[in-house]
Amino acid sequence: MLHYIGAMGFSNITGLLIFSVYAFPVLGGVVLLIAGFLLMRGWSWNKALLRALVDALAVASLIPAVLLTLVMPGGVHTTIELVPLADMWATGINATTLYQNAGNVLLFLPFGALLPVAFNGVFARLWRILAVAAGIAVAIEVLQYLLDVGRVSSTDDVILNTAGAALGCVLTQHWWRRPAAESHRSPADATRSTPAQR
Repeated sequence: MLHYIGAMGFSNITGLLIFSVYAFPVLGGVVLLIAGFLLMRGWSWNKALLRALVDALAVASLIPAVLLTLVMPGGVHTTIELVPLADMWATGINATTLYQNAGNVLLFLPFGALLPVAFNGVFARLWRILAVAAGIAVAIEVLQYLLDVGRVSSTDDVILNTAGAALGCVLTQHWWRRPAAESHRSPADATRSTPAQR
C-alpha cells in the first residue's frame, strides 16, 4: 500500500503542503508591498489590496507546478517524448495514469482562472491565456530536460497544462469576459452607443 501511494505521488503533495505553510507569510508580504505601491499611485485601500492579492496569487499559482516538476526529484534520468499523446497513456489506463494526467490539468487550472482578472485585465482574452500557459509549460519542459531532474519532458504535459489553464479561464469568464470587452471599446464606439442628447 505504501509503495502504491508513493507511486501515485502523494509524498510530493505532502512536501508541497509543507512548503505552502512556509510560503504564506512571504506571499502576504508581497501582497502588502504591491498594495502599498498602488496606494502611492492613488488607489483606494480596498481596491489596492484586492488587485495586489489577485496579482500575487496568479503568479503564486505556478509555484506548485515549478516545485513538482523542477525541484522535487523524479527518476534517475530525464527522457524526452515529442510525439503528442504518446506519453499520456504510455502505462495504460490505470489509477496512476489518470492521477498524473488529471494532476497536469489541475496544476495550471488556478493560473488560468486568475490570469484573466490579474494585471488589470491585460490577459483577459482566451488566446492570450492559452499562449501564456503554453509558453510557461514549454519552458518548464525544456528546463526539466536541461536540468536533468529525472522526469519525462513531454509534449503531452504541455497539452494537459494548457488545457488546465483553458478550463480555469472558462470557469471564471463570468467575472472577466464582460469587463474585458468593455475596457477595449474605443471612445468612438462609446459615443455611438450613447443616445444623442436633444
